[in-house]
Formats: sequence, C-alpha cells, structure tokens
Amino acid sequence: MTELDVEMIIQQARERFPGERPRVVSDSGPQFIAREFKEFNSICGMIRMRNSQCYPQSNGKMEWWYKTLKGECIRVKTPLSLADERRIVEDFVAPYNRVRLHSASGYVAPADKLAGRDRQIIAERDRKLETARQRRKAARAAIRAAATTDSDPFVARPMGGP
Repeated sequence: MTELDVEMIIQQARERFPGERPRVVSDSGPQFIAREFKEFNSICGMIRMRNSQCYPQSNGKMEWWYKTLKGECIRVKTPLSLADERRIVEDFVAPYNRVRLHSASGYVAPADKLAGRDRQIIAERDRKLETARQRRKAARAAIRAAATTDSDPFVARPMGGP
C-alpha cells in the first residue's frame, strides 16, 4: 500500500463521514511516516497514533479484525478472483459495521457508535432492563402473596356451591 492509497482511503472516509475527526492508528510503515502524509493529517485535522514497531500485539484491535475477516469471511467463502474477493468482503463488512453488536463498544454496532448514538442506545437498553426487572419483581410478589393466602389455614374461604 502506498502513501497515495492511504490518503485516498482516508479522504473517502472523510467524505462518507463529514464532521468526524478520525483517529488513525497504524504501524510505522513508510506510507504512514512520510512528510506528505503528516501534512495531509494536519490539514484534515486527524489524530495520528503510531503503535510499537515489530510488536503486532500493540495494534490488537486491527489484528483481531484481520483474524475475524479471515476466519469468518475469506476462508469460509474462498474467493476465486479479486473481484469476487472484493464482493465477499463488502458483503461481510456492511453487516459487521451496521448490524453486529460488539462487546468492546458496549454491545453497540460500530456505525451507531460512530454516529454518536451509543449513549442513547445504552440508556434505552438500561431503561428496558429496569422495566423488565420491575415486572419480574411484581410477578414474584404476586406469586408469593397468592401462595401465602392459599396455604394459610386461618384465612376464610368461601364454602362450596351456590
């Protein structure tokens, strides 16, 4: 990947998500340490973070992404051409970013987190969970009350028949 490729990818991301201030996390590849790329970063107002050299564990999220992409997409589907591979990856990436919930982001889809809807989604989820807890608590109390009433020998019960 060349410096121009990286700039084009980032520019496309900026066009797709205007108003966002991306954080670029990368290794120290030549395309990421070039003077032109540094200038491009400062013009676009991006935050640049470099991880340790020769230590892939420092870029764990990307390494995990590559593992997931290979294990759940590429190796499973076995693309036969570059065009086929691109189609397979695109078909995997769209639901991965828009539908699939990720534990690292509080079980919110990355697209929702990027759009700033994560706090709202988590608050709504917490509200629903609390409502469900209250309903279960009321149901348990009603069951206990019914059990206590049925088993108490001193409680007056109506005598049978009309």
